[in-house]
Amino acid sequence: MFNQIVTSGVINPNIVSNDRQTAPLFYGNVTALDNPSDITQSLEQAGLTFTYATEALYNEQLEKIDRAQKLITIDSKGKKSTDTDMFFKDHREREQWNKDNPGSTPKDLIRRNAKDNFLNIVGKDYKLHQPEQVYKAYLELANYLELQIHMAGVINNGHSIWARVKLDKDIEVKDAKIAQYITIMTGVSKSTKAGESPEDVACFNQWNLLLGKTEWYLGNVSHRGLFNHEQFAETIAKRLNYDQKARELTALIETRCNTYEKHNYFKNVLFADFANKEKIAKNTQKLERYIKMANSKPCKVDAEARHNTWYGSFMDATWIADRFSSRDMSGLGSGLASSNLTGRIGKTKAKAYAQALNQPEVLQALAA
Repeated sequence: MFNQIVTSGVINPNIVSNDRQTAPLFYGNVTALDNPSDITQSLEQAGLTFTYATEALYNEQLEKIDRAQKLITIDSKGKKSTDTDMFFKDHREREQWNKDNPGSTPKDLIRRNAKDNFLNIVGKDYKLHQPEQVYKAYLELANYLELQIHMAGVINNGHSIWARVKLDKDIEVKDAKIAQYITIMTGVSKSTKAGESPEDVACFNQWNLLLGKTEWYLGNVSHRGLFNHEQFAETIAKRLNYDQKARELTALIETRCNTYEKHNYFKNVLFADFANKEKIAKNTQKLERYIKMANSKPCKVDAEARHNTWYGSFMDATWIADRFSSRDMSGLGSGLASSNLTGRIGKTKAKAYAQALNQPEVLQALAA
């Protein structure tokens, strides 16, 4: 329904990124938080002033459907998303076609059927988790940890929202410096969840979610239950295990990975169907292209921590995954934000992390 893009967001300019005295970059246009503790002001700057709501759903005979309802947004002025005109997915192509065919009946750019302008169809017991609640949870968490909110924003005009806190402990092993973050995510068809998301400051991808667990184990509240921001923040603070993440990344950095192991690793984590006999030839060519990409700039980073190590192989796999199409895992398209957070790209990275940790030599290093 929406292009998967960050439609608004904020950063904390007090956080140093990539050893530069500048605020971290992010997808799309972002502004700076003036005061993260000022909830009203920060919600406005982050584009989080809307609320989620539900409306009745009717069938083609205009009969009310009792088991389901529409999930919509309402902006700060009270305007509902169902009252807003929506562009067709291919509106740019339609606009270009109109220019190229001036004598023909122009194609519509806007879908004016208001009943289609909803985020999702949900059950009658669906509980709303509001943007302000999520932001308050992060503010609560930041207070627990004596830190500041790092980023917050919106994806797909309300389809998803997120926030991040940067921990004050970077993991430094050899010449690798890995910044530690906690990310909270919620939105359409997603529970409200939290997970660790370390970021290698030498990486060219600005937001690598190196998630070790796809279930976002720091916190997970489904839309079957109400959202308590204080309880959610307290749960995250209790479950956070900085030392374990440091041990895992250290083991990956200090364990060697040869060329043969890296080829097999790429086959296992970057392909869903490499064993398909009809696709072996095609996927073999693709695998060689991935290996070539991993050994070339800008993916290749000259760092001891990455040279022939399992950490280096993992980072290469995440760099390639960032270039997957969100709709076609086999394609090399732009890494899209929603897919990175909760879709195929994020799941590929989680699988890559888990499989790297599961290598016998890495397990041995972790047990030492």
